[in-house]
This record gives sequence, structure tokens and C-alpha cells, in this order.
Amino acid sequence: MKKRKEYKIKNIIFDLDGTLIDSSYGVLASLSQVCLENNINIERPISKTIIGPPLKETLINLTKIDDEMSIDLLVDCFKLEYDSNGYKDTVAFKGIEEILSTLYDNGINLYIATNKRKNPTYKIINMLTWARFFKGIYSIDSFDCVKTKGDLLSCIVKKYNLKSCIYIGDHSDDFLASKVASLPYIMIGWGFGNFKTQFDGEVALNPYDLLSRLESQSL
Repeated sequence: MKKRKEYKIKNIIFDLDGTLIDSSYGVLASLSQVCLENNINIERPISKTIIGPPLKETLINLTKIDDEMSIDLLVDCFKLEYDSNGYKDTVAFKGIEEILSTLYDNGINLYIATNKRKNPTYKIINMLTWARFFKGIYSIDSFDCVKTKGDLLSCIVKKYNLKSCIYIGDHSDDFLASKVASLPYIMIGWGFGNFKTQFDGEVALNPYDLLSRLESQSL
């Protein structure tokens, strides 16, 4: 049996899309399909750079439609397509499962806080057989009072009374959310965000670099 390492961090909250998983192919394919089926002109390229914000915000940015009913219809169409087919194309980033296993085996409590909805989130976690790693998995629609990622992080911290906790994500919005919840933050460099232009704090360039930083992290 491997000897446990002593981490000063006891709790880690991870973003999901772009941090632990690459969901881009399924998300982008579903967005393209929905716009095609509804004869919607796309106002910007469908690329990985649009992934991260909540679904409704993503569709508004993508289509420039400002009619509430029309956007809600597109949201429902996307949910049906993605929850049935798109989520199946999700893959874990290389090295992530090993990192999760190492942290879990060393007694770190792991959580997920994601803008992705509950339904596809749990389908993906179950498909990857990752449920065993996480003490809590929370989506933007997990709490009635939650409107933003910052609110979601704050709810998780309060629910579990988390101390010695850090948040890990791939986007500048994740950094802003960490500020709302008063959590230290590490940006990862393999996700969908552009850390070179959006962030000037601590960046882990690959999963093993992240593990090394977590081992030496002092809160």
C-alpha cells in the first residue's frame, strides 16, 4: 500500500467542462444541429471558445437573438439533442483520472461545480465511472437560489462548511467566481479559456503540474 502524502489542502472544487473533461465535440455538434434544424443564422464561429458560460448565455452570444421565447425554444432543443446524443462524445483529458485517483486516495475531498446542467453532468460522470471520486457534484441548476458560478461555489462551501479549500478551473469566469466565494484559485492551461490573455495568476500547464502545485499548496 502506498504511503499517503500530507496535503495542506483538504477540499478541492473542480470545474468540469474544459478542466476535467473535453465535452467540446458533443456540445458544438449539438449547437450546430439545433441551429440547422431551426434555420438560425450563426453570428460567430462555433468553436471551443464559446464553451463555458451557461447554456442560455452561450446561445444568445452565438445567435444574437434577444427574443426570450425564441431563445428558450433553442435551449429546449439543445437540451433534447445533447442529453440524448451529444454528451456521449465527452472524453476525459489525458492524465485527469490518474490525478483524481491520487487525490482521492490521499484523503482529499473532491467536489464539482459546473455551469452544465444536472442531467448531462450525471450522465457524463456515470459514463466515465467517476462518481466514486466525488463527495459532491453540483450544477448550476442544483440549487433554486443559484444564478451564477460564484453563487454555486458559495453554496457548496456553506453546505459542507469547507475549510482549506481551493477552486480549479479553466476560464477567467471561474476566477471571478472564486472571488465571489472567497476561494483561492488555480487556472489550468489545457482547457477552453485563454489563460495567456485572460489571467495573470497561478497556472498549471498540465495535470501533473497541477498535482505538484497542490502538493506544495499552502492555504
